[in-house]
Amino acid sequence: MLHRERYLSYLIRLKNFLRSYLFNFRSNKQALGILKELEHDSGRKLSTQEKKEIDRYAQKKFGHKKYAPWLYVYSQAGRGVEGYIPENYYFEVLLPKLKGFYGQAARYKPLNKKFFRSDAFPDIGSYINGLFLNSEFSIIPLEEIQDYLFSHHDKIIFKIDKSCQGKGIYVFDKKNFTIDKIIKLGNGVFQYFIEQHDFFNQFHGQSVGTIRVTTFCKKNGDIEILAGFFKFNYGKLDYVRSADAVYVPVDINSGALGSTGYFINWQKIEKHFGIGISFQGFIIPEWDKLVQTAKTLHQQVPFVRCIGWDMTVDKNNKVQVMEWNGYYNGIGFHEFTSGPIFEKVADEIMP
Repeated sequence: MLHRERYLSYLIRLKNFLRSYLFNFRSNKQALGILKELEHDSGRKLSTQEKKEIDRYAQKKFGHKKYAPWLYVYSQAGRGVEGYIPENYYFEVLLPKLKGFYGQAARYKPLNKKFFRSDAFPDIGSYINGLFLNSEFSIIPLEEIQDYLFSHHDKIIFKIDKSCQGKGIYVFDKKNFTIDKIIKLGNGVFQYFIEQHDFFNQFHGQSVGTIRVTTFCKKNGDIEILAGFFKFNYGKLDYVRSADAVYVPVDINSGALGSTGYFINWQKIEKHFGIGISFQGFIIPEWDKLVQTAKTLHQQVPFVRCIGWDMTVDKNNKVQVMEWNGYYNGIGFHEFTSGPIFEKVADEIMP
């Protein structure tokens, strides 16, 4: 029996080691790819000595130099690395501490209405475990589903569970919607297609511009706004997908866009290619409402300590929350453009 327990313990350790190794390999490959792009844009490469110093810092601060590549990336911002959190360290060490398994509730899209007492979510129904449900989780008879979903909306969105980065999102109108399609896709939430504020139409008129607001719940219950960015589509899709988007940092105090945008590989874009002018000078409409909505909603799930809210403003100036990223909300872009974002709460996150 003792031999069997030791063997099982060994297998668990091996599994955890391989999982960690593969995750960090992929994460650092991404970081080094981004670094190469940034160095190309700037015309300057980190020296061998600079990288060695960052390696030593990562070893001392985070316990391993495997966390150094993301610090290489941040150092390209020209502000050093003190106070910055590597993306892979956040996921591997801090995320379990700050969220545990509770943040994974956000991956199950229909639960929005169960968790949050708010009409900010555009959810109108769901499909869960063979059942079609309305927004109050009452069962809808099969023959009434289509009329229910399209009674007030010409176009709807269906998001499957665990969808992220624009993947697992499907747009339907009454003509192409079928019950069989939904059953094949699996569990998910129905949302009405948001008619966005004219501000966002300047950047892309077919897809809804997305504002990411990242919040942190302190031990005293206060909610801090850590960072934000504006994401809009540059492709032909009628929803925003990360691979086809431009990201522009947002000043959390004013809602003003930064002067530089970035593609998914962090290649810079100085001007909007459609309207041909700089991003600087644009201010997100209803910014104070967006921030307050994020804070209010986060107060309802304080045990998920760090959340990325994907939000927008509709044509009636109403804040709409498309989803909440309670499990893995990336921080790398925030850190590079606005960091160090955890400076105000550093004593609450580091082991």
